[in-house]
Amino acid sequence: MVGEGGKHKNSKTKYSVDFTTLCTLTRQGKSCAYCYVASARRNGEYMAKTVIEYEPYNGFVKKMRPAVIKELNRVGGIRLFSFSDYTPEHRKDIRAFLDDCLEEKLDVKAITKSAEFIRIFQAHGALKLIHLSIDNLARGGSPITFALAKRYRKRYPKVLIRAVALDDVDLEYFGGEDWVDILTLNHCINGFHLFSRRELDQAYKKYPGRVCCKTGVCSTCRVKCGLQ
Repeated sequence: MVGEGGKHKNSKTKYSVDFTTLCTLTRQGKSCAYCYVASARRNGEYMAKTVIEYEPYNGFVKKMRPAVIKELNRVGGIRLFSFSDYTPEHRKDIRAFLDDCLEEKLDVKAITKSAEFIRIFQAHGALKLIHLSIDNLARGGSPITFALAKRYRKRYPKVLIRAVALDDVDLEYFGGEDWVDILTLNHCINGFHLFSRRELDQAYKKYPGRVCCKTGVCSTCRVKCGLQ
């Protein structure tokens, strides 16, 4: 939604917030191998996200209806970072957005691969939850090491670890690790395993409260990003 001050329509979360749609890795030509944004653009999909270099925050939170704020809070808050990730140049926009969310009582949940974002913003009152994203790829994946993920999870109460499971081996490994809080499957197929509905149901039963998101939308998800 160009012109919306960083607010985007999101089929899963209703709305999400990004002040660019080009994350730092993408700008460096190092998009994660399972990146759904890069994949859609590369394959020419009709729903591919528009490339936005930068769109400044315009105070849209102040104009949100109370009913919408309540709706978003019921699913853990509005999502920060969906079509990109933390970009240092946009620090002022992020802080202004979070400040408005705090004032308007709109909760925020972030999904990130940036340790810097966590260090700078984890104490902000509007942020209720931060998912630090990892995967099992030696190359073409998250820059967050398992050791750093464990350290941040222990150090910062709001941080949960979100693991991208790209096949059955990943699912079994991450599912067996008690420091991994959320398991996300079918993040982007792009050559990786497509978990069937039956496999999703099995994973949901085997790892209760940890599989995101069986129904495909936050409003009907029981896990609620780990806030349940």
